[in-house]
Amino acid sequence: MNRERDVEVTDRNTSVFIDRAPEDVFGYLIGLHDAEWRAPFPEMRLVSESYEGVGAAHIEVRKLLGRRIETLAKTVIYEPGRRWAVRRATGPIRPQVTYTLQPEGGGTRLWFEFGVPVLEGMARVLGPLVSLGAPFVERSARGDLERLKQTLERNR
Repeated sequence: MNRERDVEVTDRNTSVFIDRAPEDVFGYLIGLHDAEWRAPFPEMRLVSESYEGVGAAHIEVRKLLGRRIETLAKTVIYEPGRRWAVRRATGPIRPQVTYTLQPEGGGTRLWFEFGVPVLEGMARVLGPLVSLGAPFVERSARGDLERLKQTLERNR
């Protein structure tokens, strides 16, 4: 395996090469299997009727400082086999995670992007903290994407 080709970080974007078709990767992502590959998310629960489409909603359960936190998130971009974005739907800070999939050499180049929309009202005072936390999120994403790659390539 060529590690240089598999994981890249450029301007707040992280990518990984996965030896699976884009449709397979996309289907796995929207199926909310995050507990299998994302470290701080031991559980995800669908609350809408379907995983598919803009507006699909789920609960993200994470552990933070020994506490269990449940947050509603909604799909804001849904382009099967190409792009999927989820934004936190509650709380003062509502980050968005976007996954972009590109066919590459019989597999998929999966791009991860983390962003926070413009903060308004009282949440604006949290802006500097969000900026400080972004590099941590990106480092964590690199490990998560490597686990995603291993999971999908192992389960062929």
